[in-house]
Amino acid sequence: MKYLSKRFISVLLSFTFIAIAMVIYVNLIKPVYANIKEDQAELSALRQKNHEYTEVFGKLKAILDELKKSSNLQDRISMTLPLDPNASDSMNQITAVAIANGLSVASIDIASAPIIPTAGVKAGTVSLIKSTGVLKNTVKASGSYAQIRAFLQGIESGVRLSSIKSLKISKVGVSNTLDQFSVAAEIETYYQVN
Repeated sequence: MKYLSKRFISVLLSFTFIAIAMVIYVNLIKPVYANIKEDQAELSALRQKNHEYTEVFGKLKAILDELKKSSNLQDRISMTLPLDPNASDSMNQITAVAIANGLSVASIDIASAPIIPTAGVKAGTVSLIKSTGVLKNTVKASGSYAQIRAFLQGIESGVRLSSIKSLKISKVGVSNTLDQFSVAAEIETYYQVN
């Protein structure tokens, strides 16, 4: 064979191999490559979620370990949501917050409200979650606006779980350049029912 024909055949074989490689790439490799990219993105998202869950579970475990170390956990829970109405404790907390903020307390009335049943429990079944009882405390006091505001903040952040149900503020008069207000607040304190 002549040199030119050998060269032509080698160039033709080279183009044939290139054409076959292109056909294989377009028909076989390119679709699989797109699938690989999608799978890599999904794997990255799953790794991100796994990392987030690992952080959350780590934090929960740290909180659980801290709670296990706390010897007076039940005492703290019992102070926040006592096991009985304990009306005197409820009244003492409200009076102490009022006096600490400079209010002069005129009266405190306490009444029991209906028990709030456990949500989602059918009648006649036993639930591990106890129902919640409510004590309605009606407080009448007087003081400056700042004192009343501090009193309400003290009730919100007090030890025993409570909420302000209604509030009525009226102006009493002016004395020594301070405006005096009268406040009538209905404060509900909660307890666990056995």
